[in-house]
Amino acid sequence: MRPPRFSDFQRWRRIRLRDREFIERFWASSPVPWEQRHTEEWWIRECLHLRRASHSLGFAIEVDGLFSGQCTLTDLDPDARSAEMGIWMDSALGGMRVGSLALAMVADHAFGALGLHRITAPISCDNEPAARAVRRAGLVHEATMRAYFDVGGCPKDHALWAVTADTAPPGGFVVTLSIPGMPPRGRPRPVSDRLPSVVAIVTTARFFAGSVKGRVLSHLSSGRQESVAGRLDDDSTFVLTPLSPREAQHHRNGQLSPRGRSLARRGCGNGLQPADLRAGRALAFRVVSGGIALGHVALEGLDAVRGNAVLRVESETYEPHTALVSATTTLMLHGFRDLGLRRIQTEIDPDDPLATSFAAAAGLEFEGRMSGIRTETGSFGVRELWAAVADTAAPAAVTHTAGAEPGDVKAQDILPTPYGTGTTEGSCDDGKSGVTRGRDHLRG
Repeated sequence: MRPPRFSDFQRWRRIRLRDREFIERFWASSPVPWEQRHTEEWWIRECLHLRRASHSLGFAIEVDGLFSGQCTLTDLDPDARSAEMGIWMDSALGGMRVGSLALAMVADHAFGALGLHRITAPISCDNEPAARAVRRAGLVHEATMRAYFDVGGCPKDHALWAVTADTAPPGGFVVTLSIPGMPPRGRPRPVSDRLPSVVAIVTTARFFAGSVKGRVLSHLSSGRQESVAGRLDDDSTFVLTPLSPREAQHHRNGQLSPRGRSLARRGCGNGLQPADLRAGRALAFRVVSGGIALGHVALEGLDAVRGNAVLRVESETYEPHTALVSATTTLMLHGFRDLGLRRIQTEIDPDDPLATSFAAAAGLEFEGRMSGIRTETGSFGVRELWAAVADTAAPAAVTHTAGAEPGDVKAQDILPTPYGTGTTEGSCDDGKSGVTRGRDHLRG
């Protein structure tokens, strides 16, 4: 396992074009033809990205001196001490357990040198070879994530596989694998990379120029959010007002009101990060109804590639107001309709029945239980994964206008069944059990 090199291009291209039928159906969808995604310029950009990215770590898999695949750690989160793992291999090495060995080597490195506690591996539900490899490497199945990633031309459900440091075998994962001997496949090549080609030089210059331009555009375009107003069934109103980076400082962990609570969030972390708001990686709104601040709702970790985001809901009162659920649903529909998101997920404390009822009432569905999640207290525990996907989200006609006045939207147009009202008005035709379960729990 080593860093990828510019000189790996020819073999990378040869393997990827030859194994297209095995790789493309599980690879990120793109309007760019497969051949054009495997040019020298494309490869160099990938190498440069892996070398510069602060939240990812990429390895080339070298077998007997030959480049034979890649294994990456992405979404590295030092606060949660977690990362996501991905891998692809030369099909000529199929059946030799090289993939399992590579995964085990990276897992040992992550839990050892990097100090991580949890590693996940989302795998398309119809990718049986990959599932066998991660199972052999020691990962366990935790959940099935609906429409998690657009691969092979369409959004597909992915199985969430994970492993934690406290379940690692003594001595590491590598020592537990019995790897059969492999015949030599070539002489080892020198470690040093070859001199860069003209394409490499030009691509590198464009890459760094584009990075600077991207940061400038991201900074200039941040903060252009608009207010949203709505009306509940009892004719009371609620308003979502954009939260500025400075205001986000007051909503960090431990700074809610004494009666406040976190209903939905992404594991640990220090609350909303002002830098994420400035960079456009998050959207946050303050929720006000009847002149009273009820809390805030946010979409974090906006991922344009996967079309995913993480929902955060913080309530300023112990028992959340109906308007907070309507505001949450309004924000999710804004994400699906206007931002082009396909999936919004969140983590729920399984020991908090009010939070699970809130998630169900807001239209999210339970997908599984995740272990080794770092909580707001700093300890590691179990969290439930809840999510909503675009093709099952309730339709709504929400008008987003700058300086909006309350009264533009009826809550029944947004929320199938108002949270905590005990009524059935506006319920879904398909009678989704999640909404009914949440309402009945609150009424009880």
